[in-house]
Amino acid sequence: MKSSDLNGKTILLDSDVVRHFLRGGAFPVLSKLFAENLYLLDVVENELKRSKSLRTEVENLLNFKLVKSYIFPTDDAAIVSEFSKLTSGGMGIGESACLAVARHRQHVVASSNFKDIRVYCEQHKLMYIGTMDILMIALEEKKMEKGDCDAFIGEIIRLGGKLPCQTIERYYQLNGKSMAT
Repeated sequence: MKSSDLNGKTILLDSDVVRHFLRGGAFPVLSKLFAENLYLLDVVENELKRSKSLRTEVENLLNFKLVKSYIFPTDDAAIVSEFSKLTSGGMGIGESACLAVARHRQHVVASSNFKDIRVYCEQHKLMYIGTMDILMIALEEKKMEKGDCDAFIGEIIRLGGKLPCQTIERYYQLNGKSMAT
């Protein structure tokens, strides 16, 4: 996948992806890759702002327009119903909001919790990406180097974040791809 595959598409950011890129110091890369396409649902914004350490950073993302605010459409009965089903099924509030809106508005979901979202996204033919996919795009589009990606991954893991592997090369392997040399 390339960032151009996502041109013109609204990308709904779940809290884990925002946390990863803020804590890993690479939010500017995410912003450069997807410029005008990044949106933060107010539900996810509130979830992130519960963390005092992230509150100011999240406000800055919105104030400096690195992401755009997206109000959860409470007037859309289909989305509200879908959200309710997802949350009552045990899914997190932020993920549920992203999935419900994406399903009914054909947006892209950016969440690294593939265990929870993959089946739903595939069932409803929704495009989804995670932190590691974004790193692959950044590497392929020369916005980051391999060493930068590995340092980012290491930092996220060191801080207690969950990623599927410890190097970008391993992620390529897990996806049946080889890194360009």
